[in-house]
Amino acid sequence: MKFTHDLDIHEGWRKTAQIPSDFKEVKHLGKCAIDGDMFAAYNNQGEIHIFKGTMEDKHVWTDPTDDEVEITLTKLAIKKGFQNINELTLKDFDRQIFHKGTFECLGNHYIYNDGKLFLDGVVIFKDGQWVEIVELTLEQRIKNLEDKIF
Repeated sequence: MKFTHDLDIHEGWRKTAQIPSDFKEVKHLGKCAIDGDMFAAYNNQGEIHIFKGTMEDKHVWTDPTDDEVEITLTKLAIKKGFQNINELTLKDFDRQIFHKGTFECLGNHYIYNDGKLFLDGVVIFKDGQWVEIVELTLEQRIKNLEDKIF
């Protein structure tokens, strides 16, 4: 068994470094569909602590590393069509449209940093959202140009 979080009366669930052998006795309370295995642990002072975790070490949920997130998001980006940035028309997170050829292609370099995925320096993913790849018709392009001129 392994503890992953303890229950604090003020903060709620928080990650823990405590292990079952830190306690006099540990009781498995059952499995919760949302939080996994639940435990009550008794220390030598007679205090009861509530933990969630797992009965098996191999099922412990851990946060992915930045490298793992970058690899996964890069695979998704390629699958969604985010390649050759200079050949894409994008609608960014502020709903502004950036046309093909306005980006500099550096050879399809993907970088994950601070919760964002960049393709050749252009943010294509942040806050769980992807920018939108837009396929503009000739009429839409002409209208956009007219809007810029007038």
